[in-house]
Amino acid sequence: MPFNNDIDQMLNYLERFCKEPHIHALDDVSDDQINLLLDFLTLAHKLKCDIYATNSLKSTHFLGIGVFALTQERAPQGNLFLKVEMNQLYLSFELDRCTEENLLTPIRVIDALIYLTDKRGHALLPESYQSPK
Repeated sequence: MPFNNDIDQMLNYLERFCKEPHIHALDDVSDDQINLLLDFLTLAHKLKCDIYATNSLKSTHFLGIGVFALTQERAPQGNLFLKVEMNQLYLSFELDRCTEENLLTPIRVIDALIYLTDKRGHALLPESYQSPK
């Protein structure tokens, strides 16, 4: 599902796959950070990275982005995560603690995309994984 810079489609993706508390938390994040998030998701999709929303209520992050095997039966843990904390949007590698150093900024996005260009995924969506039995 390429986003093709369709903001409505990207927001629909977030609303469809992210937990309601995270969607409400995004309402308090600045427009600049939301725009950066949408640009980042578009570019990650163009790099064919896997993008999935977490469904664990214990999870503190709401989106995972990375490279995963097609044979997995459930959405996996990844290498790169997006998290909302204190009305800020953070980009975390392997769930590092959220600080000003990993706030979603253009430089951090560029670093993350450079990291992801070396690792090609299969662009699976959450519905591509089987439900646990």
